Amino acid sequence: MHFEFFEVGGDRVLEQAIGGRIFGNFSRELPQKSLRLTARDKYGKNRLEHNFFPNKDLFSYKELIVRNAGTDWNFAHLRDAFIHNWVEGHTFIDTQASRPCVVFINGKYWGVYHLREYISRHMIASHHGFNPDHMNILEAYEHPKEGSNIGFKRLCDFISAHDLGLARNFDTVKAHFDVRNLTD
Repeated sequence: MHFEFFEVGGDRVLEQAIGGRIFGNFSRELPQKSLRLTARDKYGKNRLEHNFFPNKDLFSYKELIVRNAGTDWNFAHLRDAFIHNWVEGHTFIDTQASRPCVVFINGKYWGVYHLREYISRHMIASHHGFNPDHMNILEAYEHPKEGSNIGFKRLCDFISAHDLGLARNFDTVKAHFDVRNLTD
């Protein structure tokens, strides 16, 4: 798809070919669809380069979401983005940057959306300086979204078999988890 982004005031700050697909679970059934936008080499550029979220010091994104507010669609239309903004800086949980936007597809008005960071290895790498090719992302306890769950299962087996009241055992766990993040 051809993607253009205009900042407040009408200045076009980005124009490039990207991949796009419908995004979400329940919200796929709604008339207003969420979209996942992905930059790839085969489309010309493998990054979307712009400071989409002025409160973050990031200027390069692999993927973004144009979100319809999910289960808050047709209600307040801001709860998820509000909660992410509210907890940012008050917990050790990663949050998705967000800003409201207006979407047009083929010149037709599609409504008010929220431009969001897409939770992926690329987002985590950009926030924490990790190599995106050396991480695993799991959903619903142990199901891999990206990478593998083998290391996680081994660590769970270790936790089940060892007394974490002993410093050496707890130190083993801390070497694999951000404990403050996990606690939050």
